[in-house]
Amino acid sequence: MAKKSTGRAYSQAQVDKQRRARGNTIRRAIFVVAVLAVVVLAVVFLVLLSPLMLLSAIAIKLDDGGPVLFKQKRLTYHGKEFYVYKFRSMAMQTAAEEKKSTLKRPARSWQRKTTAVSHGWDGSCGSAVWTNCPS
Repeated sequence: MAKKSTGRAYSQAQVDKQRRARGNTIRRAIFVVAVLAVVVLAVVFLVLLSPLMLLSAIAIKLDDGGPVLFKQKRLTYHGKEFYVYKFRSMAMQTAAEEKKSTLKRPARSWQRKTTAVSHGWDGSCGSAVWTNCPS
């Protein structure tokens, strides 16, 4: 039997339970400190990078006058939908340009055409260029 400073006797199970409770409290405190550190760092970097983001937004708006942010729907591991907002890096297509580009698609547009072999590079010619190897 273990004795506490009050002189009361505790069983080993009670002592182990108290130690686990202290360990859980310490783990919980470490978790809270870690979460607070992440939040503080995120706010600091947001403040530091906000001038750069503002300049990027102005440049995108002046370039073609379209929307600054691109909104994309994504799914979590469990299928819950959420939106990601990014700075737009491509030019916006007009309706006429979009219709024109869809008419010129090959019959097998669903196939991925960007593999290394489809571009002619399979490593056999020793060139790491993404063009066809010379005959």
